[in-house]
Formats: sequence, structure tokens, C-alpha cells
Amino acid sequence: MVPIFLGGLLAYLVERRHGMVGTKDEAARDRIHRPGTLFAAGLITGEALMGILIAIPIVASGRADVIALPEVFQQGRLIGLAVLAVVGWLLYRTGARANPNA
Repeated sequence: MVPIFLGGLLAYLVERRHGMVGTKDEAARDRIHRPGTLFAAGLITGEALMGILIAIPIVASGRADVIALPEVFQQGRLIGLAVLAVVGWLLYRTGARANPNA
């Protein structure tokens, strides 16, 4: 539910940036959402491909920890949260820079 909520929030912010909040022009709304949708689809595809690539050494070795980082490089959840924030900002920026009149 959280990713759906955050995606809706980003879509709302992009619509607000372009002055499209509450508009009935679906074609214009689709035009401003297209770059963000393509970016998100690319992220989903990249995640799926990385899952496959990560699974190869795990299956080949038979050990789940074959690609685990050493303890010294494990920084916890803050780095993951920072990466999520950067990806969210990039997604917003992609949608906010879109030209709704194109």
C-alpha cells in the first residue's frame, strides 16, 4: 500500500506543478504522466533483471550469502531510505519537467 500511496502522491505533485489538479482534460493529464510512467516502468524492469542476475550466483553456489557484503559495509536501513528518497525525487523531477503541451 505504501508504494501505491507514494506513487499517487508523486502524481498529484506533478499535476499540481503543471496546474492540472482537478482538470477534466484526460489527454493533457496522460501527456504529463507519460514520462513518469515510462521512468517507473524502467525501474520495475531493472529490478526484475537485477533479481535474475542476483539469483544466478546464489543458485550456482547453493548458498544464499554468496553475494552478501562484509559486516563493515552493511550500513543498515538509512542508506536504503536515502536511495528511496533519491529515486522518488528523480521520478518527481522527470514528471515535473515534462512539457504538457507537447
